[in-house]
Amino acid sequence: MARVGDFDQDGFVDLVLTVRDVDGESKVRVLRNVADKKVQGGRTFERVTCDSSIFSGGGACDLTDLDTKLGAYAGAFIDLQQRGGLDLIVLHRSPSKGTFGATAVLSAFNTGNMYLKASILNGVCWDWCKEGEQFPSKKPLGGIQHGGTWKYKMQDLNGEWRMLVVPQLASSSHMALMLPHVVMGLGATSYFIEVVYAGLPLSSSATAPPHYTAVQGAIPNSELIATPIDSDAKIWTVHAFVHPSEGILYVAGVLGVTLCVLAASIMMLQRREKYHDAMEKQLTAHAFI
Repeated sequence: MARVGDFDQDGFVDLVLTVRDVDGESKVRVLRNVADKKVQGGRTFERVTCDSSIFSGGGACDLTDLDTKLGAYAGAFIDLQQRGGLDLIVLHRSPSKGTFGATAVLSAFNTGNMYLKASILNGVCWDWCKEGEQFPSKKPLGGIQHGGTWKYKMQDLNGEWRMLVVPQLASSSHMALMLPHVVMGLGATSYFIEVVYAGLPLSSSATAPPHYTAVQGAIPNSELIATPIDSDAKIWTVHAFVHPSEGILYVAGVLGVTLCVLAASIMMLQRREKYHDAMEKQLTAHAFI
């Protein structure tokens, strides 16, 4: 059983596999998508272990618990902390007691990579009823749409164009364990996302209007929610929500210090200009005496 997700947010899909060891015990393994050193431009998978310190918290490796969880039969990526980074959840069944359980492993992976979180709704209930009481108290948004597709196009720090296409809820099989949204890794970037497309597989007719919409200049580390109100994509709505960065206090502190330095410089230059103006007026006054 395999599950996919980009937990290191580098734009390449990683894997969670359920395998059996030489003793016949079912175990869960995490494979990271990395560059292949033997093939130029190629990719390969390497097993994530405690030495990689990707899933570690407080200096201790949490992956050691996976080997002690006997009867593990499924694993999947899930955003437990709602911060755009994918954590790991393992489902297991005790061979002796026959009880079921779940173990969550939080991701501590941080390389400065960014992400884009996105969802396409089904547009069934996208507004309050026109008559009567506005129920529920929060404005409804609708349910999650199966088969929606997200695509982004952007430039990385090297100036190279990158594109990624990710389906939303691509499978409805038993134990699919898929997120209700998509999390797309952007890699290391300091730019806006040039364009993000959201589409639905509604019709392939040549005369039908296109069933996709485009968002220009999306912000990294944000969340997009697209609502297909009608079959005409021109009136679809896309809401953007910006996730505050963990270093926002540091950014605010640096910004405050920078503004103080600029204000002090401006005041100093202003006083200096006034002083020179006063000296110039005195010299001019002495010239006419």
